[in-house]
Amino acid sequence: MIKKIKLRTVLIGGCITLFFALLIGRVFWLQVIDNDFWKEQAVSKWSRKQDLPATRGTIMDRDGDIMAMDAPAFTVVLNPAVIQANGLENEVVKGLHEILGKDEDELRKLVKAKNEKGEYLQGREVRNEGWKIDQEKMEEVKEFSDGLNQKLKAAGKVADSGIGFQRESKRYYPQKTLAAHILGYTERQGKAVGGIEQYYDEDLKGTDGFAAYKSDKKGIKLPSEDELYQPAINGKNLVLTMDDTIQYYIEEAMRETYNQYKPISMTVIAADPNTMEILGMANMPTFDPNTYSEWNQKNFNNHAVRSIYEPGSTFKIVTLASAVQEKLFNPNAAYQSGSIRAGGRTHWDLNRSGWGTISYT
Repeated sequence: MIKKIKLRTVLIGGCITLFFALLIGRVFWLQVIDNDFWKEQAVSKWSRKQDLPATRGTIMDRDGDIMAMDAPAFTVVLNPAVIQANGLENEVVKGLHEILGKDEDELRKLVKAKNEKGEYLQGREVRNEGWKIDQEKMEEVKEFSDGLNQKLKAAGKVADSGIGFQRESKRYYPQKTLAAHILGYTERQGKAVGGIEQYYDEDLKGTDGFAAYKSDKKGIKLPSEDELYQPAINGKNLVLTMDDTIQYYIEEAMRETYNQYKPISMTVIAADPNTMEILGMANMPTFDPNTYSEWNQKNFNNHAVRSIYEPGSTFKIVTLASAVQEKLFNPNAAYQSGSIRAGGRTHWDLNRSGWGTISYT
């Protein structure tokens, strides 16, 4: 009997010893052998990094009038879990479709979005038509959301429509189509396209900053010596040689002529003859950089600086002015039209056979 008790005691003691040996071995493995991996996992759980976007520089004309600037913007964010819990799917889809113009089927996918567990998500951004909308459009969406909240409150429910906003910024061109080809534009992702925006992009965009800190499981910031803060460096402002008043009158005159004669395109450059500073530069047809996606992109090309033309008849005023200045111009003198040999090549008239003997006038 005593022998059996001793055997049982040894067996139990051995099992307990083995258990603690395994436990200590596991702890040793986790804290020593696999330390780097688990430390990295832990740090990722409590570490947070917040981007601090830089403000893009402002573009102004020679008098300081603003041509391009960063302005407050908002992204519409939906909470499918709340929308479905309050039975607002159809109303939210219909309302946002009417305000933002976004496709109803795409909106319905957003308000019905689920995770891999089949649970409704709690945050979905409305991209494109609902991404980076201006203050005016945001107020429309907010008014619609407030209306839904009032309806829920009257029904004794929590007043939460499931529609929220994320404050951001977007590029804004306050003078709309004016000087569009000079300025260029920035697309929805912030990439500069064409004009001054693209050429001076490195100066305009600045450098984004960040804030790195530790937080608890709820995301609340904790005091820490490891906190890092790198402030954003905003982009530089640019002052152009152009004058927006001169630019306005150029475009108004061009628009009148364009509507009358309907050419394929028109280009005008106004320069100070003393300094050769460009005071105005315009093309027709034009576009609005605020709503660039709604315009025909074949009209975005700035022919004044990107297209190559033989000067042709437009250059005759230069040679005529030279002849008049040197007192060599005789309005009655005639020459044989057709072609002329100069600069090592033959230059032909538009009509290769010419128009016979004609005067300069």
